[in-house]
Amino acid sequence: YREFRQGKGEATVQDGSRVAVEMTIRCKSFATNIEPGGLKYFSTKDDTDFNELAFTVGIGDILPGLEEGMIGMRKGAIRRIEVPATMVFAAKKA
Repeated sequence: YREFRQGKGEATVQDGSRVAVEMTIRCKSFATNIEPGGLKYFSTKDDTDFNELAFTVGIGDILPGLEEGMIGMRKGAIRRIEVPATMVFAAKKA
């Protein structure tokens, strides 16, 4: 991950933390001249009623790579997290 802005406060995200985040998810495999960061396929600003996504870290509600990349963040931080396709499309074990 890459930290663009460090958050403030003592509390950090860890397993079990309840968080509300704004995020945009892009697929780098489909980068174009218009969208060099990759094709946007989800954005909390465009695709949700509340402009954020709330979940508990560590219980599997979102991609494991996103959870892993959020560990240690502080309130107000901005971080770019890149999750490998193998992690995104991995089959869940039954």
